[in-house]
Amino acid sequence: MNEIFLENSLNSLLKEDLFRILYHFNIKVAKSTTKDILIEKIKECYQKENALFIKIFSKDTIEYISKYRFKNFQLKEKDFIENEQLLLPFQTFGFLSKNVVKEKGNNHYLISEWFIKKIRTLNKNNIEIIEQYQELEMIILGLLNFYGVIEEKTLTKICCGFFPQFSVEEITDFLKRRWILSIFVGYYDKNTDNIAYYISSAVEEPAAILSERLKYDYLHYRALTYDKLKEYSMDFYIEKSDSIFELMQLFKKMEIPEFNIGLETIHTINKLKNSYSIDDIVNDLEERIELKNKNLKLLATTLVANLKNTIPLWSLKGHTFNEIGTQPRIVEKVGRNDPCICGSNKKYKKCCGK
Repeated sequence: MNEIFLENSLNSLLKEDLFRILYHFNIKVAKSTTKDILIEKIKECYQKENALFIKIFSKDTIEYISKYRFKNFQLKEKDFIENEQLLLPFQTFGFLSKNVVKEKGNNHYLISEWFIKKIRTLNKNNIEIIEQYQELEMIILGLLNFYGVIEEKTLTKICCGFFPQFSVEEITDFLKRRWILSIFVGYYDKNTDNIAYYISSAVEEPAAILSERLKYDYLHYRALTYDKLKEYSMDFYIEKSDSIFELMQLFKKMEIPEFNIGLETIHTINKLKNSYSIDDIVNDLEERIELKNKNLKLLATTLVANLKNTIPLWSLKGHTFNEIGTQPRIVEKVGRNDPCICGSNKKYKKCCGK
């Protein structure tokens, strides 16, 4: 590896970044450690602990680097922006130096030749384990997205059921090292029962979710299939249901741009999963999107209330209020042949219930 490149790259990072890199290699050092010593320790890790790269980086990242042909190991800013999710870890770990070189008006990013060769070697010799780690990553993300907050022991037990080739210790170690999981998964142990929890980045107040769960202490985690968990691992995944479809139809009638309808739906679902009240959600909607009349606001309230009863909730460990036979709020359902409450003078089934 080019020593000058590596040192320049690592020197461009903050001390907090260097501590985070060492954390992935399971090396703990005093906060008072100088930056020079931190960089030397990281260089040793890169040379001695190469096998850990397949734990740290995702399959997509490894495949991208192994196949991409960099001209003089330089990456244009446009390529960096388009592949930010794949390339940001390289900048974080010091393998991508954001050297600004003016060439025909473009910025360039220098990538370590040594690291590219190392990644290509891993891709060739470790395909099976890379695939397994990628699947494990997806299942962990699916579990966190579906349950919001989950006990450490429960998460590792479920993962061991799907991946018997990994021990609890190996899965715990993977959770610590995987770069993408450090972004989307949090660790929570500030509670009175001395139980550690993993939390999704979408959860606003894990303590509030856990407190709400006490009301439903009899519930077990709702079991999901392997394929369903993989679906929940995807960004912007929306479960297909009548109540969600009706809400999306309402957004369409509000003349929300089509590309924003999915985002508004996810925003509403996340608010419900974070235990916001129906009134708070509708008021938030009213502040951001003009509700032209009271009937439209009433319809929004009805649809959000019905949605709350039918979607899996974090406070219910993935169950719905309809499944457990409890409804938080009784809302009079509009009949299919009744006049639509949006004021269109059409039957509900021909209008907002379409």
